Amino acid sequence: MGMSASKMTLAEYIRSNQSSRSTPCVLVTSPEAVTERLFLSDLENASNRAATFLEQQLPKDSTAFFYMGPSDMRYFIWVMFPSPGNTVPANQRLFKTVGAKTLLYAPEATQSLASLLDASRSEVKSVETPSYSELMSKEPAAIVHILSKPFEDIKDVPVVGLHTSGTSGHPKPIYWTHGSIAAMASHSDSYGVYPESFKAGGSTSLLQDVFAPGEVVMMPFPLYHMGGLSPVFFSVLYGNTHVMPVTGTKMTPENITGMLESSKATTAWLAPSLLEDMLEYPHGLDTLGTMKHVVFGGGPMNPTKGDKIAKHVRHLCGFIGSTEGGACHLVSPPDSSHWNEFNFIDVGQKMEEVEPGLFELVYPKTELTLRCQLHFHSYPELSEYRTKDLFSPVPGKDGWWTYRGRTDNWVVMANALKMDPTNIESIVGSHPDVRGVLVAGDRRYRLCLLVEMKGNVVPETDTERKDTLAKLWPFIEAANQTSPKFGRIPPELVFFATREKPFLRASKGTIQRRLTIDDHADEINELYAKAENGLLNSALPYLENLERDSLADLLQYLYTDVLQLDNGIGLDDDLLAVGIDSFAAMAVASRLKATLRQHGVSEDNLSVASVKALFSASTIRSLADSLAGALSGSGKDIVSDGGLGHDGSEILAFIQKYKAAVQQLFEDGKVNEKKQGVSDHAEGQTVLLTGSTGSLGSYLLHDLLARPDIKQVICLNRGSDSQARQAKSLETRGLPPLLQDPKNKDRVVFLQADLSNDTLGLSSDDYAFVTRETTIIVHNAYPVNFLLNIAQFEPHLRGLLNLMALALNASASLFFVSSISTAMSATGRRQRVPEVVLDTATQVDDLLPQGYAQSKYVCEHMLEAFATSLAARPAPPPGAAPSSVGVLRVGQICGPRYGRGPWNKWEWFPSLVMSSRFLGVAPDDIGQDINWIPVDELACIVTELIFHVHRATVPGDAQIQKSNPLEVFNVVNPKISSWKEVLPALQTEVPETIPFRQWVRRLEESVENSTYVLDQNPGAKLVAFYQGALVDDGRAEPLYEVERLVKASRTAAGLGPVTQADLKRWMEVWL
Repeated sequence: MGMSASKMTLAEYIRSNQSSRSTPCVLVTSPEAVTERLFLSDLENASNRAATFLEQQLPKDSTAFFYMGPSDMRYFIWVMFPSPGNTVPANQRLFKTVGAKTLLYAPEATQSLASLLDASRSEVKSVETPSYSELMSKEPAAIVHILSKPFEDIKDVPVVGLHTSGTSGHPKPIYWTHGSIAAMASHSDSYGVYPESFKAGGSTSLLQDVFAPGEVVMMPFPLYHMGGLSPVFFSVLYGNTHVMPVTGTKMTPENITGMLESSKATTAWLAPSLLEDMLEYPHGLDTLGTMKHVVFGGGPMNPTKGDKIAKHVRHLCGFIGSTEGGACHLVSPPDSSHWNEFNFIDVGQKMEEVEPGLFELVYPKTELTLRCQLHFHSYPELSEYRTKDLFSPVPGKDGWWTYRGRTDNWVVMANALKMDPTNIESIVGSHPDVRGVLVAGDRRYRLCLLVEMKGNVVPETDTERKDTLAKLWPFIEAANQTSPKFGRIPPELVFFATREKPFLRASKGTIQRRLTIDDHADEINELYAKAENGLLNSALPYLENLERDSLADLLQYLYTDVLQLDNGIGLDDDLLAVGIDSFAAMAVASRLKATLRQHGVSEDNLSVASVKALFSASTIRSLADSLAGALSGSGKDIVSDGGLGHDGSEILAFIQKYKAAVQQLFEDGKVNEKKQGVSDHAEGQTVLLTGSTGSLGSYLLHDLLARPDIKQVICLNRGSDSQARQAKSLETRGLPPLLQDPKNKDRVVFLQADLSNDTLGLSSDDYAFVTRETTIIVHNAYPVNFLLNIAQFEPHLRGLLNLMALALNASASLFFVSSISTAMSATGRRQRVPEVVLDTATQVDDLLPQGYAQSKYVCEHMLEAFATSLAARPAPPPGAAPSSVGVLRVGQICGPRYGRGPWNKWEWFPSLVMSSRFLGVAPDDIGQDINWIPVDELACIVTELIFHVHRATVPGDAQIQKSNPLEVFNVVNPKISSWKEVLPALQTEVPETIPFRQWVRRLEESVENSTYVLDQNPGAKLVAFYQGALVDDGRAEPLYEVERLVKASRTAAGLGPVTQADLKRWMEVWL
């Protein structure tokens, strides 16, 4: 029976279960012999002495204190455990977080703690405790202290405070309560919590086997956190004997072997690094072979080395747990065949898919998890605990999982792609001379590799580093072959840690990833800078001449190298289809310029190799033609034209083509006249939403589901993992976990779509479903890329056309999220922008030179033609609702005004702010008014506009509505502020300002030498955008009419301007 079930206190439970025990709880052991045997009575005796000391030394109102000393049994006797292995600042941070005012320290540690005691004099009172011999004396304590309070009264009272290891960051305090200790006893199934199916199968839990009465377990982890302290608790709870090394014993293979033998241990439970070291000590491997169990924990073990160890031992298995949650309940494998896999006993946890094929271990708060795990004793305010530990199912082994790292260990690259570093680190780490490996490169275009060699082979000269890289390269190459193309490590981005600055490690031996990467930030920046410089000099390809064929060969080489294309790229392959984006284009442009410069092309002519020019061509052949012509002076000026369609005739051609396609929808008779008035169903509206996983889409989904008149939201997105991406997007933005809410179970449907396909890429059944159910379509999915030309947006024009066909078949209203860029003037003429589609006679020749703005302008004309044709139809059949059409011409979306959601740092304005800090100077103007709308408020506005138009109830505007069936809104902030009004917030970080044109020039200069540092200088990839859209050449800001907007949306009417406080809040995330 468990503690909580029996209502016994911890002391009563131990006495009840261990009263007849004759074996020691702890064996203090050296490599030569057992030096001390500590029985239960010894621990109780020492606890009484400690209690008397505390009564005498602590203030009466004190409930917590710290203790620091040598790694010995006194840590179990005292109750608050900072680590002497932490740095002085780390421990000072811990002191402030905990708030205790007294630091107890062992007299034997006075010298080693001198700097900390001195630095913390103003924060804590330092008190010297009795020595080891005094506290652990066999003489009976003078005073016996009895805990008389019942368990229910003290179950939430802290027993002990520990701290995390700091593997993923700085150590943080964790408290174990009496309830936490009671939960530890559940591993013997003393509560009867395990499912009957588990018991019927004859299985046992791992801890039940390892800590069975009479077993002798050596688990030499530091005593000031979970790995070292919990074995002592298990010993007094379960009846096994814990082997504790004599203080100061170094954990070498020889010493570990000696202690296992002298203590007659039955189980060796070691950190992975210690086990891996045993491979180099044959006698130690033989000793491990005599153990009943060999367990590793505290981190993953290198797979190659683990396989070797598994061949020498009977039962090798992994363990997973945490200071916050205690030990996971795991099935005890029968042998070593599952050494790198886990089988979880069902105690209420769940595996939640967060990426395709990748699952996070999650504990919901239930009565069962409270009895079995420590999470909700450590964090009682939580209703769910997300461990951040990731697993993937083992193919063909039902119930078994492979550990895949932590969510906070994944590397998020500059192009938002995510990389699991585990495989690369494991393969490279299997080299016998390697001590540690880390993959880094957050927010960079390419990943880098940090390698820590073992002490005797640390390279110290350039020659030694080159030789070491050559030895490691086969391992790095093997790791690259298992990685996606974007995640491969080039040789120029391998860094070797020095003797003076090794990797930082937690006391349990695991690498402190985040702290080590932060500690090497300067070296990593220098590595990227040197790598880029090397690529732009020594590694440049040969260019024979500036003719088309030679340039085509060069471009094929550069694109193949940058995009890591195994099969190369053909002259007529679609560059977008093979993965070219603004990041890749930057890298190609830098190396193309360097090659042309090496060939003798003047600096004035190097502008032909701009990112904008690269995006102007869809194939290698067309780009080579354009470059050859421009460089010879006989071709079109691809820089001034940009290939982005300044010629209004091209835009008119697209308008005519797609207006004809819209008309064809009606002439083909695709309208479903039999569909009844679904839009007025009593159970509510069904909204089909495209682009739900993006920023605005996530807030829209949130606002739609909050409405009682919404029956269902059908989310159409690319990719099969949209539901997992949606959950992640909501979490990132601080929005409620809508998909986990039981009431939304049937209200949200996710379908994989390809909008450019006639049936939206849906199966016939799914297309029939959306046709039958949809009453409102909100088209919010459109790529924001200012470097593409209009022809490259044609798949998205087809996508809108296909949604129009669906709207006809479904008798659904259709709303398109457009952009105010469709109304901006390329020549900068001052104009009023009415809430209508702008006439081609005045606008088509003056559109911004962006395929994005031009294609959305075409979309608006398509929607106008669609609305006109709808209005010309005969009246809908009885009971059917008339369809409405709306264009929401959205302006600049900024970060949220409320909550903790971020503003994506890769968008133009956050990038401008971050690059300003990188350059050390900010622009004094940005060439536009700040009529921006926070994304959370924009979602409210869009939702209000949709339902306003869908019900066709604009008071007093019936005549306008009749003559113009399309509703258009300029969705900008009616309360305008200026850059000068918000600039002081940025000047707190970057005081100096210069004219924007000069700022853009400095940014352009920085691109030449810093392609790899996009995490610090993200504006580098947007130079062309800043040049084309923001630099003030006497342009005037359009005056957007918003009368219809504020009449139709209460939120829009009440909007406040963007302020310094808003910018400061967003900057806290970016900087």
